Amino acid sequence: MMGDIFKFCKFFRYRLTEIDELLTYNKIWKSRLINVGVVSSSAAINAGFSGVLLRATGVNWDLRKNLSYEIYDQISFSVPLAQTGDCYARYLLRMAEMRQSIDIIQQALNLMEEGEIINDHSLISPGDKFSIGDSMETLINFFKHYSENTVFDQDQSYTCV
Repeated sequence: MMGDIFKFCKFFRYRLTEIDELLTYNKIWKSRLINVGVVSSSAAINAGFSGVLLRATGVNWDLRKNLSYEIYDQISFSVPLAQTGDCYARYLLRMAEMRQSIDIIQQALNLMEEGEIINDHSLISPGDKFSIGDSMETLINFFKHYSENTVFDQDQSYTCV
């Protein structure tokens, strides 16, 4: 699966380049986006904006950088910013973020350790759906996980809700 994801990243980067060439400098596209939907940084903050909507106004805030979680502290990426706060700035940021996302995905894949990545313990994981025909216990556990709305906790214990 990792190989397929790497292939997708390469293909998607190519497609982003095509989209960029088609739209970014297109006069019609730009005329419909530049100075449209302008939001100031203060208005964005007051409205509780986040993500691209906030960064398009020049506010440098990205949860992954400012309050790092998961493995983001091990991944190198930049946070694109714009100043104009209009639709064109948001478009440009989305394009830049998609390129950054490809890099993040590739770095995360490279950080993955070799070996099993799925816990097959029947009380913690529903297991492989293709193995439900192998034993009655596997079928029962698979059915229980999905019919009882099992919720998994951080410590790998489970509760039914």
